Amino acid sequence: MVSNLDVLPTVAALLGVKPAAALIDGRSLLPVFRDPGEQIHDYLYYFDNERVVGVRSPRWKLVSHGYYRRHLGAFEAFDQLPGFQGSYDLLFDMQGEGAEDYSYADRYPAVVSRLKNALWAFRREVEPLQTQPPGREFPDRQNLQ
Repeated sequence: MVSNLDVLPTVAALLGVKPAAALIDGRSLLPVFRDPGEQIHDYLYYFDNERVVGVRSPRWKLVSHGYYRRHLGAFEAFDQLPGFQGSYDLLFDMQGEGAEDYSYADRYPAVVSRLKNALWAFRREVEPLQTQPPGREFPDRQNLQ
């Protein structure tokens, strides 16, 4: 797994330049160039503006319910839509056929838990860097009373 954020550190490594001590999100792709099976990231993260909404491991992709609550639920009864009564977290097997056709969240709760822990840890890490207030989310049905 690689990201476009890996381009800067890769170019710097090729030029023999050490980036400043500032935080650089990417990692050099040179190990992947030498061995295509090399993994330089345990996880990649998906953002919706400044909010972390998903996480990807080599096999799995988890998209958090918050993303769907903001983009699909433009009304208060969002939780009454078919398929959204329970957890909205979607887990996809990216190595399977039809990778994002079906959510495996109910079948692999341990994977969901592991990825959610990684997602929340990364959210805590980047939250202090946010420049905008959190986006609007539609409340849970039980909190509407």
